[in-house]
Amino acid sequence: MALKYYYSDACGSFARIENARANCEAVLERSNSGAGRADGWVSETVDAGLDYAYTKIGNNLNGRVSRAILACDGHALVNTGWY
Repeated sequence: MALKYYYSDACGSFARIENARANCEAVLERSNSGAGRADGWVSETVDAGLDYAYTKIGNNLNGRVSRAILACDGHALVNTGWY
């Protein structure tokens, strides 16, 4: 499985997971203050017949930061750190 994090300082970021199994999800957490404490999040699960998922774009403007998380069966397996 692979976790990918895409970032643009002009609009925002999103998370994508690839080669993932069912019961896994891509999660994007965002911190409004830039302090690295999650104030909001979006997620998307792997649909039947697919092995990938990706989140909506999170707004990273005005000092906000975000991180991507790969979670399976309700447990975070890996994250990117805050950017």
